[in-house]
Amino acid sequence: MTLIEIGYIAEEVDSLGIKSLVLYEDAAKKIPLSINYKKMVIYTNEIVKMHHAEIEKLKAEVAALSAEKNALRTENNSLRATNAALQTNQTEFGAQLNALSKRVQAMEAVTGNR
Repeated sequence: MTLIEIGYIAEEVDSLGIKSLVLYEDAAKKIPLSINYKKMVIYTNEIVKMHHAEIEKLKAEVAALSAEKNALRTENNSLRATNAALQTNQTEFGAQLNALSKRVQAMEAVTGNR
């Protein structure tokens, strides 16, 4: 049975700028040799904490946007009801105006015939 090892490539980790996790061949830190896996856990824990904080921030943003959406939906429904009432009033006023116009025309016809 052969043992398969899985790990990170030191050059890739170095290219990401995570130099504290890389063990180098030379003192000038020019040639990546391997990964310091003992530090990896600490580093990944910090990354998980950062991601967790970001997730919580995004959850709060989603909750705020949902609340805003619900408030806008309520306002929209209210405006629709107001608009419907205004349209009803406009129709009624239009009918009243037509009736008044006909009465004025009838009165003018009566007074114009005298």
